Amino acid sequence: AYIDNTGEFQIYYNGRKYHQLYATDQFSYYISNYLTAYKVGSVLYVFDKGKTEKVSFFCNQFFVGDSIIAYYDDSNYNLGVFYNGSNETVESSLLASPQTVKAGSNVLAYVNQSGYFKVYYHGEVTDADVSTPVSFEAGRDIVAFVDGYQKYFHQIGRAHV
Repeated sequence: AYIDNTGEFQIYYNGRKYHQLYATDQFSYYISNYLTAYKVGSVLYVFDKGKTEKVSFFCNQFFVGDSIIAYYDDSNYNLGVFYNGSNETVESSLLASPQTVKAGSNVLAYVNQSGYFKVYYHGEVTDADVSTPVSFEAGRDIVAFVDGYQKYFHQIGRAHV
C-alpha cells in the first residue's frame, strides 16, 4: 500500500493495483501481513483479499493485528472485529470504549469498561478474568497475562513453537 505522487492511495495485491481513494490530511493507514486498514475522518475501511469493506462510519479507535482488526464504533457503542473476511460485533452496548485493547494473530485481548478481561479467538469471546490484569500481550494464537489478584502468569490459546 502506498500513496502515489498524485495523492491517490493504492494497494498492490496479487499483481494488481487497486485504487482506493485520494488521501487527505484526515487519512491514515496501517498494514499487516494479511489486511490493510485505513481511515478517512471517522470512517474505517478494511482491504482484504482484493475487496474493500467499510466496517464503521464512526470509529475513533482501531487496533490492527496480523489477521484481525478491532475497532470501537462510537455510534452504537460496540466493540467490533473484522476477522476471516467478516465484520462482527464482539461486545455491544458498552458505556465507554475498552480500557485497553491488544491485537495479535487470530486473537484479540481487551479490558472492557467494567474492568473485565476478555479474549476473542476464532469467533468466540472468553471471559479470561473478572479483574483487570497487571499486564497482558496478544501474540500468535495466544494471550499471556498476569492476573490482578494473585499476580500469577496465565495463557489462553495455543502456543506455536
